[in-house]
Amino acid sequence: MKWVRMKALGITVPLGKNKFYSDDGHVDDLKKHNEILIKKYKGNSIPTGDAFGQCYLAKENLNLYFNNRKIFSINLRNYVHIYYSKFQDDPTDIFIRSHEETHALEKLGKLKYLFLDMLKNSDIGSVIDSILFLIKNEEEELADFGAVYALRKRGLI
Repeated sequence: MKWVRMKALGITVPLGKNKFYSDDGHVDDLKKHNEILIKKYKGNSIPTGDAFGQCYLAKENLNLYFNNRKIFSINLRNYVHIYYSKFQDDPTDIFIRSHEETHALEKLGKLKYLFLDMLKNSDIGSVIDSILFLIKNEEEELADFGAVYALRKRGLI
């Protein structure tokens, strides 16, 4: 099994055999990097994020057709990339990066590892709040909460 490190969040998570993760790091132009990934994955993408960072999900599917109609689709592989702008102060940089890492965990189906880390650090309130955001399908709020947790974990707030 392959493991990846979410550096800003400070956790390591296992990846399934059909899941791929790349932290592309700081980029000068988010839109340009997004276009590179769109070309790489032939437009089969779901970019999410804001003006400071992106979490990019590309799905490779096998589609079965009958009489020119799609009757079945199987997800073969998921590719998740994160990339973000560079900030001069560490707290802002950590916030943006851990925000995108939280999006990546959600897209990889690995949020439980963030919740387990919160529990390990006796932060039950953060776990409950995060689960509420997840239940309400508030993706951006959940990612912000992961970022605040990363800053709190480092003693920066």
